[in-house]
Amino acid sequence: MKKSILTGMFVLTFTSFMALHAQWARTYGANLDDSANAILQTSDGGYIVTGLTFLGAGEGDFWVLKLFSTGDIEWQKTYGGSYSDRPRCIQQTTEGGFIIAGKTHSFGGGEADCWVFELSVDGEIEWQKTYGETDFDDAHTIQQTADGDYIVAGSTRSFNVLQSDFLILMISSNGEIADDCGFIRSSSANVTDTFILPTKTDAIPRDTNVNPQNSNTSPYDTTAIENLICGRGGKKKGMKRR
Repeated sequence: MKKSILTGMFVLTFTSFMALHAQWARTYGANLDDSANAILQTSDGGYIVTGLTFLGAGEGDFWVLKLFSTGDIEWQKTYGGSYSDRPRCIQQTTEGGFIIAGKTHSFGGGEADCWVFELSVDGEIEWQKTYGETDFDDAHTIQQTADGDYIVAGSTRSFNVLQSDFLILMISSNGEIADDCGFIRSSSANVTDTFILPTKTDAIPRDTNVNPQNSNTSPYDTTAIENLICGRGGKKKGMKRR
């Protein structure tokens, strides 16, 4: 009985030791401004990270790092054109690859366009497309739907005479919308392998004393007006140009 108790205490102590030492903190970057925008744990227990880097082809590129659960890099690539491109969101697809959304100044038809592309499990581009008109359009988040298509949410100034509006796109599993809709265009990203090594840090977690506060905000009905840009059959309705 005493032996069983001692064995149990050893297992508990060892497990607690492993749990305490399973954490890690690392930096990834070069000698310029690099920043992470989104991270997701992948189905294999590792992580996929996207952010902004100046290691690529232009004035800021999408940077994607696939990490093992230990923080070591499995693969790393940049995606971009000659100008500024900014990632916003990354998700793993049901096929095991990745879908990324953001904005691009390098491709498309306006000042900035929504940019969406799908990657294979090893970071190769499966397809890539831009969505936008003459002004600023930006994709902020993307989700795969139950039927395998994608829903994109962002902002647009191309279809409003005032400031920016919500923009919602429903696209197929390969990025298509209505065939004759001029809102969609192809892109041709430069893909660059990067060779950054992770660096361990001495970051120490600390508790904060921030307390949640109740607010007196009340919900209000809005008078938002739906503006159909491209629907079934590709007809453009209600389009307003700046």
